[in-house]
Amino acid sequence: MICRAVQKGDYARFADGLRRVAIDERTPVNGTIELTARCNLRCNHCYIVSRERAGDEENGELSRQEWEVIFGKLAKAGCLWLGLTGGEPMLRGDFLELYENARRTGFLITVMTNGTLISDEVASLFSSLPPLAVEVTMYGATESAYQRVTGFAQAHGAALAGVERLLSHGVHTVLKMTVTRQNIEQVPAIKAIAKELDVPFRFDGLLSSALDGTRDTLVYRLSADELVALETIDPQVKSAWLERQDHVARYKSGLLYDCGAGRNTFHVDWRGGLTPCIMVREPRFDILNGAFDAAWEGEIATLVQKTMNTHAKCSNCSLIGFCDTCAGWGIMEAGDPEAPTEYLCEVARERSLRFGAEPCQEAR
Repeated sequence: MICRAVQKGDYARFADGLRRVAIDERTPVNGTIELTARCNLRCNHCYIVSRERAGDEENGELSRQEWEVIFGKLAKAGCLWLGLTGGEPMLRGDFLELYENARRTGFLITVMTNGTLISDEVASLFSSLPPLAVEVTMYGATESAYQRVTGFAQAHGAALAGVERLLSHGVHTVLKMTVTRQNIEQVPAIKAIAKELDVPFRFDGLLSSALDGTRDTLVYRLSADELVALETIDPQVKSAWLERQDHVARYKSGLLYDCGAGRNTFHVDWRGGLTPCIMVREPRFDILNGAFDAAWEGEIATLVQKTMNTHAKCSNCSLIGFCDTCAGWGIMEAGDPEAPTEYLCEVARERSLRFGAEPCQEAR
């Protein structure tokens, strides 16, 4: 999936160059931190294991002091960009202290939130210690849409109020939207809100099964036709996929982990477990009580060197550049990093047809 809003100018060129060097040298410059699995919403498409997000108890979350130990280890390992996510990270009573510590440690921070808990105090701290961005996920432009998707109609007004607080404090804000069968008609309205507020907007319509393997979320997944129709009317998304298709067709590595996972990116879950990425939760290493470098240079390094089976369906597919397939998707959908996801195959075929690429020539 396309994970970040496109950035312009000198900083974007610097960041892109640094990330490329970091991949070659396997420097973990970019990480995400799952501060909690708890959330104040109950989105029916959520991939977080339901039993972990069901209650309001902390369920073994790390303390602020423990997270600060981990922040120090990540900084020493070379991490520069850090995403703070959840669950809903602002549910933690010590979120402000955690953010301030991470910011003063030197990380360039992106905060990912549903926006409903952004108070004046939070916005004021972001104003004085600016993040790179606060990414607010919107689920609709009406209370009824929020009721359908999140279970809380009042979350609509709370999220908009949070966005307004951020903007009034001059905080760089990005609106995102997770598109499902329950809110697809809301996309134009959210785009209009973003345009009116003069903030970047992007959407993601790819829903996976849950981390625990349950597939209840998939009933809300868009069809391939519906998803690509949304992409087709967005010139930036279409252009990005055409560029990616050309790049991958010429430079595909043959590696099973053909991305930054375990090379320049990583994920740390709410219990302090280091994993290659947010979708690949094994192998998992306790970096609160162990050394980051030992895990990064050991089993994770071995994992990301693996090559794809040449007889696997995806290994020689001509449409791989139009496809979101990766080891993480294979694991979450079928328990096998090399397993193709038929839904992603359908999406890739649809993109090839709508974007004018060559007909599909999958390996058999």
